[in-house]
Amino acid sequence: MRNRQWIFAVIGGLSFVLMMGSLVLTYMNAGEQGVGLAELAPSLALAAVFLVNVVLSKQNRRR
Repeated sequence: MRNRQWIFAVIGGLSFVLMMGSLVLTYMNAGEQGVGLAELAPSLALAAVFLVNVVLSKQNRRR
């Protein structure tokens, strides 16, 4: 297979930037009650994408 490290790098970079942006927007819009789990769901989903991407890129390097 061809080397696809750049694909993992792009996906990882985008998911990390979107996750951080989502966290910033969530906390900027938080009221007096604070931030609940429902408001953090998009950030947590992007964090999961980032972590899965890291694991897959490590496995891809071993092949």
